[in-house]
Amino acid sequence: MALIAGVAHIADLWFDGLSENTVIAAGRGGLLLLLALGLMGTGRLALVLVAVFCGVSLFDVVAVSATVEWITTLEVVLSVICVLLLLIPDRNVIQDI
Repeated sequence: MALIAGVAHIADLWFDGLSENTVIAAGRGGLLLLLALGLMGTGRLALVLVAVFCGVSLFDVVAVSATVEWITTLEVVLSVICVLLLLIPDRNVIQDI
């Protein structure tokens, strides 16, 4: 999901006019692509970073005046999934008990 959100942010450069907001969104997309590569590993750091990074989009969903795009909704869902995955205990810790 992080990969899809990152590609979608970068692809907005072709669909929207070149403005400050689209360049910032493309930068967010680049960071999401890097975080998606980090999610392929076994560390929890990338999971925490994605949860925090995509959690910022929650403010866009809560704001009454903002129009919610599908990318924003995808980022909020991704953030919720990452937080839920972080709450699941590590299997290695359970096996040690």
